[in-house]
Amino acid sequence: MNSMIIDCRSGAGFFSNLLMILDNLKFCEMRNMKPILRMRNFIYTDGRDKLWNHYFQPINDSATEGIISWSDFFKVYPFILVNAIGAAVFWEMEQRKQDTKDHRIAVNDICKRYIFPSDNIKNIIDDFKEKNFNGKILGVHVRGCDYGFYDMNAYINKINEKISNYDKIYLATDNFETLNLLKGIYGDKLFHYETDIRMPNFKGPVLCFNTDDKLKHGEDVLIEMFLLSNCDHLISINSNVPLFALYYNKDLSYDMVHRSGGGG
Repeated sequence: MNSMIIDCRSGAGFFSNLLMILDNLKFCEMRNMKPILRMRNFIYTDGRDKLWNHYFQPINDSATEGIISWSDFFKVYPFILVNAIGAAVFWEMEQRKQDTKDHRIAVNDICKRYIFPSDNIKNIIDDFKEKNFNGKILGVHVRGCDYGFYDMNAYINKINEKISNYDKIYLATDNFETLNLLKGIYGDKLFHYETDIRMPNFKGPVLCFNTDDKLKHGEDVLIEMFLLSNCDHLISINSNVPLFALYYNKDLSYDMVHRSGGGG
């Protein structure tokens, strides 16, 4: 069997890379090729070679024949994600319910075969869920900072529409202003995962990046996605973190507070 090296795109976000990796995994399946995952160009790296195995369960660790250069990475997509490049088109499919459902099932099929958290990260997720995920959970993902959508009332109004049907709110956000505001409104009903990758304010101009510990930054982003995928309903903006949660859990219902052209 020939092999194909799948490498990450330098400078892209965690889930921008992961979505394109799914495309390439599908490409390998279609051509009966063995995928080799490498993350040397991943911005969430500490320099190690087999970084994939830090975040996820191994797929294949070596290639012995028929290696295809990682430069072909940009030539093979889109296949399964043809309707989701940049996440924006996925959300545009909201009104085409069957198309959206079929698309999520197809992507979820790839996730179910390849995307499993590493033992260490799975232990963190399971421990957090055991301590906090009791009852019905409303997941909320608020991305502000560099994203350009700063209408907090849109999130609050949507939460208030839903909250009577849920026991708790799990909040994933990139800034402390949002965390403090929603904690003040919803009190002990709201809980969150502790992470250093939050900016002070809801409004821009940049997204926080932990340059002191890039590996930990990547871990936190990944853990938040898995936790969102375990909620009973999701409220979010158009962003690749909640997008991947919806792919990972194809049955997760959602409301979107705003569409934009970005990914992230």
